[in-house]
Amino acid sequence: MIRQLIFAAILALGATPAAAAAEADDIVAAVNAYNDALNKNDVPGAAGFYAPSPAIIDEFTPHVWTGAAAFQQWGADYGTYAAAQAMSEPSMVLAPPLQVRAEADRGYAVFPATFNFKRKGAPDHEDGLMTFAMQKIGGAWKIAGWSWSLK
Repeated sequence: MIRQLIFAAILALGATPAAAAAEADDIVAAVNAYNDALNKNDVPGAAGFYAPSPAIIDEFTPHVWTGAAAFQQWGADYGTYAAAQAMSEPSMVLAPPLQVRAEADRGYAVFPATFNFKRKGAPDHEDGLMTFAMQKIGGAWKIAGWSWSLK
């Protein structure tokens, strides 16, 4: 139903459903490629998926990071948090998105996600949602912001 409404709105604006579907697919591909880079601990590769001044919201202090160095600051703060929680071997598994929207140069996507890690050497996980705000820059979808929410 939601997809039908999105496609109807796109048609009213003059775009085709195929173009909208292609943009949505490109958003999903960008988010998955970012997640793959992060899971491989490819920090420079993951950083390349960000818009120039992103915003990140996560469950640990200080909970929000903004600006050109947001990803690097979030990573440093996550390292401190993970060490304090005796967490290691982090990886994020994204399920197919619940929602993907593309409107001109802006996009939005919500993914069910499982954050896997070890705590004191024992496997553990958290189930949640990753929500991404996207911006098309130079023909590529970039992360303008994301948030993590526990289920």
